[in-house]
Amino acid sequence: NSIIIESNPTLGWLVPLLKDLFDNPKIIFVTRDPKTYVRSAFDKIPQESKPDKLFYSKEDMQSRLTPYYFKNDSMRDNWENMERFEKICWFWNRFNKHIYSELKEYDNLLIVKFEDIFQNDNSNTIKKMIDFFELRENLNIDFYNSLKLFGKKINEKNNYKYNKNFKKWIEKDQN
Repeated sequence: NSIIIESNPTLGWLVPLLKDLFDNPKIIFVTRDPKTYVRSAFDKIPQESKPDKLFYSKEDMQSRLTPYYFKNDSMRDNWENMERFEKICWFWNRFNKHIYSELKEYDNLLIVKFEDIFQNDNSNTIKKMIDFFELRENLNIDFYNSLKLFGKKINEKNNYKYNKNFKKWIEKDQN
């Protein structure tokens, strides 16, 4: 068997190409609750050496996805006036709509929630992923040791700059 495992959100834009390159590839789409994604992205620092360059801030010089890449995106005319928070929300929405539309009729797919992988009791989700890829049979994967890998959170922050309690967000941001 040939097994390639890649974890990269950029590949979401290449799903049609992946389906052409590989014979019926198995795809796990890890989706994330927009409330936890936005909170995390709001504090994301693209370059540790330059902490003032926050994700989708005016100072962030990284090439980012914007509505200008899409002919009929309703946010094109408002993009420059949008707050950073709104831009991050737009990104989450645009990316996830694209992925769901590309995968909606794809049979060899497993959709799991990010929160179900990185919670205290993730054994059912991890087992489902390992079984879906048939890793135990093909690579003799130790299921219980693999669970430990998901307990090491490398990007976890203790103090979010943006209030982590969704209910306390201002009404505009909740909407």
